[in-house]
Amino acid sequence: MLPESSSSATSVKEASTEQSTNLGEVVVQRKKLSSKSIAKRTLAREPSSTSIVDQKDVERGRVGTNADVLAYQPGVTAQSVGGNDALRISIRGSGLNAGTGYFREGITFLFDGLPVTGPGGTPFELFEPQGLQYTEVLRGAIGGLKYGGLNLGGAINYVTKTGYESTPIEARYEGGSFGYHKMLLGSGGVIGSADYYVSAVGSLRQGFQQHTEAKSGRFIGNFGYKFLEGVDTRFYFRYAFTDFQFNPSGISLNQVLSDPTQPNMGDLQRDFSRRHPGSIWLGNKTSIKIDQESKLDIGWVYHNYPITILGWDGGPNTVIGHHWFFEDITGLFRYSRSGRIFEKQSNSSIGFLTTTEIGDSGFDAFTIKTLTPTTLLKTRFDGSANHSLFANNDIEILPGFWTSTGLQLAWIDRKSRYIYPPSKVLAFDKHYFGVSMRIGARYEITPDVLLYINFSRAVEPVDSWKYGTIPGFSNFQGFRDFKLQAANTFEIGTRGRVGIFDWTLALYRSWIQHELLTRRDPASPTTVDWFNATPTIHQGIELALTTQLWREANSERQTNTEQSPGLLFRQAYTLNDFFYRHDPDFGSNQLPGLPTHFYQGELFYIHSSGAYAAFSAQISSSYHADFANTLNVPAYTLFGIKIGYQLPKRGIDLFLDFRNLTDEKYVASTYPLFNMLGDRNAPTFQPGDGFGVFGGIAYQYH
Repeated sequence: MLPESSSSATSVKEASTEQSTNLGEVVVQRKKLSSKSIAKRTLAREPSSTSIVDQKDVERGRVGTNADVLAYQPGVTAQSVGGNDALRISIRGSGLNAGTGYFREGITFLFDGLPVTGPGGTPFELFEPQGLQYTEVLRGAIGGLKYGGLNLGGAINYVTKTGYESTPIEARYEGGSFGYHKMLLGSGGVIGSADYYVSAVGSLRQGFQQHTEAKSGRFIGNFGYKFLEGVDTRFYFRYAFTDFQFNPSGISLNQVLSDPTQPNMGDLQRDFSRRHPGSIWLGNKTSIKIDQESKLDIGWVYHNYPITILGWDGGPNTVIGHHWFFEDITGLFRYSRSGRIFEKQSNSSIGFLTTTEIGDSGFDAFTIKTLTPTTLLKTRFDGSANHSLFANNDIEILPGFWTSTGLQLAWIDRKSRYIYPPSKVLAFDKHYFGVSMRIGARYEITPDVLLYINFSRAVEPVDSWKYGTIPGFSNFQGFRDFKLQAANTFEIGTRGRVGIFDWTLALYRSWIQHELLTRRDPASPTTVDWFNATPTIHQGIELALTTQLWREANSERQTNTEQSPGLLFRQAYTLNDFFYRHDPDFGSNQLPGLPTHFYQGELFYIHSSGAYAAFSAQISSSYHADFANTLNVPAYTLFGIKIGYQLPKRGIDLFLDFRNLTDEKYVASTYPLFNMLGDRNAPTFQPGDGFGVFGGIAYQYH
């Protein structure tokens, strides 16, 4: 692989030749690598499945939710329901049954290498898909080993723009079907040794399905300063408020296929809403270059994210409600070194990550009848914590042949206190110790083609707030003694670039113990039950293939993140094969919730003038809706068209984005039940959007 370089120029003086000819000074210019290029090269060296999403590609069309960012990522499921930010996101079936509108599970989420995910899980309101440089996707145990997270599926790291990638004035507006409007105003720049980037984003959507209106506002900012050569610091700040209606029960399959715009009537009468009145994420990372071979990173995060859920319970003038209070602090220490060990090139790192819930972290359930509140339940889980010590090494044993090893030790605390009125207190305190590791190797056949193999183990604790049995979230029946989830995974793969082809291919098989699964009770819309499953298998194939079908004459091939004028065909295919291993009730049944086969393809043409057009297809196979495998979610196919015009010298981008051209009626997500007995009328399905047209304009003042 090509070596990394941060040098901007190299001077070579040629004094004379044998004929004493003075050649003067020859200056060889070397372009400084961007952080995106360095990240892409770094992840390309990993002996596991990784990828980089270039935000420039994402912004050629609507950027409404993170489903737009994570499209064309094999192994990643990102389904938006109702058009709000409460996506269902899964990597390799992680957090398999975590539905939309709930905390995300199975994945470590980060902003700029600093974690959002903590002991309480991952909220979703802060994940604004605009204002980014790029997004890293790491599948499997590498997510924890690289960033210190404790999740089976991997990690997703959103990297924000800084002053070096932005302009003094940035504006973007997009709008269209279903009452959708979204606007960004931003600014960034470099002032001496300092740089900054700030943006404000507001969005509103009336909704395709009834009772799915959503609105949000977000502020994103960072400020960096270089004190000395090799010493720099950066502060990050994110703020978000969201308010949206939702249908926690879903509707029946027959309703989805006949009229997907109708809501669940019970949910409509209850008028469920979810509000994040003001979430804050504040962090800092300081990097100190010790010498030419080693670096120290020190970081911290403060995260506060309250939630309010309200809904009428059907009684006269009576509202049921839940207040959630989450507050945590994080500390990060990481030392990395690149050099030679026993005359072999080696890259090593060691780090420690700790996150603890503090303050009044907890949950209150209450009713309000005739304006008089009555507390039903109080819970607190402050003191719950995740602590992770992690180390990694890559060493070149032979030319082009590298081995990779990693080890992670995790100490996990889960604390819960359930307080009944008037003052009865029950306490629960659980401690875990877990070990994650990886042994892998890669062989670079050429600088652009490599093969890899690895065996890994990853562990994941259950979120702190789930340790009480809370049917309906309004009463207490005892504590849960959850077990630590663990996955042993074997993976082989290849990535490379030859001629007109760029590809990544991974095949994996995971043996999972104590996988946390979820079921819902269709008779009670907010009743959720979590349980550690008997042993399960997750295995699959992940393939991404990009083909340059045609290139304009006199057009040089550019980097993978800058499309050359011509015709490009990109494809992503995922095989999900998840099933029980000899379960006493379900035998070897398939796990419900995700399609077995999922394909995305896009034929993209861009002219040297800046005009572009794209035709896309998304194909999902059928999959099971319940653990007993008695009812299947139908397969579907969606088509889309995008057209646009980019004028980079003037800083103007225009686009039109047509989605679901055939107005397909389909299920975007489902809440799995134990045994549906083939009942197509069970209210557990969530419809995807129908035909929609969206347009937008972006402007950057240089």
